[in-house]
Amino acid sequence: MNDKDQTPITIKILQRLTFNLDKTFNKIFGSKYNPLYSSGSIAFFLILIMIVTGIYLLFFYRVGAPYESMSSIQNDVIFGRFIRGIHRYSSNLAVVAVIVHILRMIVQNKYFGPRILAWVSGALLLIVLYVTAWTGYILVWDQFAQVLAQSGAKIFDDLGVFIDPISRAFSGELDKPPSSFFFMNLFLHTVLPLLMIFMLWIHTSKIARARWLPDKKFKIGLFACLAIATIVYPLNINDKANLLKVVNSFTGDSYYALWVLLKDNSQLIIVLHLILFIALITIPWWLKPKRKIAVASNNPNACEGCGQCVEDCPYEAIQMFPRKDPQKGQSFTVAQVDSSLCIGCGICSGSCKPFTMGPEGKRAGSQLKMARGFLAELKLQNLNLSDQTLLVVCEHQKLNKKKILKSINKNIIVYTIECVGQLHMSVLEILARPFEKIIVASCSERNAVFKDSYKMIEERISGVREPNIYSKNIKNKIKLIKIEAGDLTELSRVFGIKKNTIKPWQPVTFGTVLILLLVAIGKPTYTYEENNNSILRLSWRLSGQNIEVCKDLSKDMQSSLKHMRLEQHCERTPVDYKLLVYINDEIHYEEIISPGGFRSDRPHYVYKNFKLTPGTYSIRVDFIPHNNVNGLKHLSFQKDSLKAKAEKIRLIYFDQKINKLVLK
Repeated sequence: MNDKDQTPITIKILQRLTFNLDKTFNKIFGSKYNPLYSSGSIAFFLILIMIVTGIYLLFFYRVGAPYESMSSIQNDVIFGRFIRGIHRYSSNLAVVAVIVHILRMIVQNKYFGPRILAWVSGALLLIVLYVTAWTGYILVWDQFAQVLAQSGAKIFDDLGVFIDPISRAFSGELDKPPSSFFFMNLFLHTVLPLLMIFMLWIHTSKIARARWLPDKKFKIGLFACLAIATIVYPLNINDKANLLKVVNSFTGDSYYALWVLLKDNSQLIIVLHLILFIALITIPWWLKPKRKIAVASNNPNACEGCGQCVEDCPYEAIQMFPRKDPQKGQSFTVAQVDSSLCIGCGICSGSCKPFTMGPEGKRAGSQLKMARGFLAELKLQNLNLSDQTLLVVCEHQKLNKKKILKSINKNIIVYTIECVGQLHMSVLEILARPFEKIIVASCSERNAVFKDSYKMIEERISGVREPNIYSKNIKNKIKLIKIEAGDLTELSRVFGIKKNTIKPWQPVTFGTVLILLLVAIGKPTYTYEENNNSILRLSWRLSGQNIEVCKDLSKDMQSSLKHMRLEQHCERTPVDYKLLVYINDEIHYEEIISPGGFRSDRPHYVYKNFKLTPGTYSIRVDFIPHNNVNGLKHLSFQKDSLKAKAEKIRLIYFDQKINKLVLK
């Protein structure tokens, strides 16, 4: 099956977009410093910055006075505003890095098969990152935090996660939620980042030589961008949260909480988040290529037990196991592949001296057969190869191939292999013999489709890693270069071509990108504004409203023991209540309220909001037993001239001390 049949059209579109984006960034930064190639390690570095700055801010935060402590951090603590800005903007940029990392993994087909654990753990990491950010915003307890908390509470209530509705904690009966609410958010905001570190370990646990952090220049550059963004766009906070005030305007964060604009449509928010979550988690199944992975295998009878394939495998899919020769009675070790971990990269094909290890069709023997066939075809063309140059490229350079062929002269012959990391040195030596020189073009170590492919070919050619090339004459013919999207700088230098060269770090282009990056970090906010309405809020809890229904028992059903004999069986049955709201003597709202809980054995809960334009209203509220059941509480409230002021909330709640509905 060819590549055209194997690759889904969605992946092809993403590959083309990614190639063009890589080409643009390579022209600015050069492939060596292209941030897109280090998106995963950059995301982890940003998470570390978040943790370190968060620990500093934690020393000055007070659970009992959340908004006041944040204002103090902003204005009184040394470097408080600056550290908080770094903390906030690093979390914003982390989302960008994670999304880029996700897209690159999809484009490079690194999301299915043995990589499913890494994919699912990475998707869960993104979700934990969002939850961590939400708890952090609530800790500020400004108007944005109030809207975020109330919207989240409504979602939880609609989902039925808690038996008792938690929206009532933000009704305004108390000036602010209890300290336990802020302590819970602070606990989650502190513990979840530690959980993220553990999840990152799981995320990379199946990868040998995992690279967690970017290079030093990336670290310095990232921190410098965050620092400049913090200075250029100093961080502010909204007005203090007020549960008896309508939040008609606030500034929010687009990266994490754009969904609060739908704060009155909790069902839609639930559906959208559920769709995104399921789609992200299930990508390895519904976007999986049709082809089947050809995993590596080994011939134990020919294996020399050198262990080089074990050392080279990027995913620790190969282990050494003892084996006994039945004829000689000697014990020795051989390499054995765990097919559940092997991704079929074929890196081990270049590691095996006796040609016994590797996926079918990628072993050194198969490579040797293909190389000899290639040379035989050239021989039939009567070409003088002694003055020709052989360019070895991988199949993943297909989007670059046209540009490569246009750039080089007629004395170049191109030889294609799936990945240069698979190339056995014996095969490379056979290819190099008839040519004047041979150029091996590889993807960079940061952008290799198969991990460590550049590292392997580089160390084998240089003689640092076995197997290598022992002939100095052959070794002097071979030159290893890097080719990236639109970046043929090294190729141009080798062949003396002036065009297609890239001069990275040009002041004008780099400055432009830096400004755009700072804007992306510092200005991802939105401002929400609404009409200055007033709200009439009903919020109360009424417990113990049951009726007792008794039935006479027949003599057969009564106990034979006289002291245990009951003549009646009684059950307590919960009663539904009817809520009636009259505005200006007309019924504005009517609903049957059932007791809470899965078995309807919890109290009756009421939490309703009614928008009112500013003005004076006649309000009457009745909360009465359904079907006029006698002997139960009847709650009623009436006010003939209730003033509804702009941005104010008039709260009607149940005061247990006086056993009545009252207005606050």
